[in-house]
Amino acid sequence: AVSELSSLLRQQSRGVKQSALESLDIVVRCSGGDALDAALYDSVLKELGAIILDADLHISHLSLCAAISVLKACPSCGESVKANVLPAALNLSTSPLLQDQALDSLLRLFKEIVVTDAVDFAELRTSLESRLSSEDEKTGPHGKQSIGNLGKSIAVITASTSSSNRDAVVKDILATLE
Repeated sequence: AVSELSSLLRQQSRGVKQSALESLDIVVRCSGGDALDAALYDSVLKELGAIILDADLHISHLSLCAAISVLKACPSCGESVKANVLPAALNLSTSPLLQDQALDSLLRLFKEIVVTDAVDFAELRTSLESRLSSEDEKTGPHGKQSIGNLGKSIAVITASTSSSNRDAVVKDILATLE
């Protein structure tokens, strides 16, 4: 069932994608990590990463929710999340259109990535902070919305990490301000 739902994510029909994403999320949450193998999760995560775009924030929200469910069900799939979902999530984090449910889902994904140690905290923080200094090819420098979303993302991962990492971030911020 999961592979069939995953294949439906390639369809052009938004309704089919939406229904497949909602069903996929429920199946993954209910079946748990042991019921499905890592290769199946990997193929699902590849499909999810391909449809996380700011062109359709609701589909992105549903994709991020499904990715969170996969990561909770199978924490050992962290490498696949890093390879397939994280690049799209990082691109989405700088979108000036990102808000509401899609933003909340993105923040929950970043939190889950840190909690499950799918990506090293310092690596994720560096990836997010590097986006602050880069410019978008189409629109130029990031606007207030994008900078605010990146700030929220950095705050969420910092709050979710170990106390030693939190202390290091606070020291870095204080050093920057001085």
